[in-house]
Amino acid sequence: MATLNEIFHLLIDDRRIGSRHISVFLALLQLKEREPREGPFYIRREEVMRFGKIQGRTTYYRVMGELDTWGYIEYWPSCRNEGRTKVFLPVTAEQQ
Repeated sequence: MATLNEIFHLLIDDRRIGSRHISVFLALLQLKEREPREGPFYIRREEVMRFGKIQGRTTYYRVMGELDTWGYIEYWPSCRNEGRTKVFLPVTAEQQ
């Protein structure tokens, strides 16, 4: 994974990225810190929304989908409301 500084430059240079994308991405980075191993990790929507200061579910799903589509994350939403969602942060400077 790229350094935090490299990630910020990627996000800042990408015209599609807005403040909500950055706040959700930072929330994901914070949640990833709890995982001692590399690779995908599990999140709960409520935590990402709280950490990222996102109020609406629609905004959360849109932002997560866009980050996935644009290659900043790999996102596997849970099929159940109370389920955990799997996320992977594959961003490297070479990818973007």
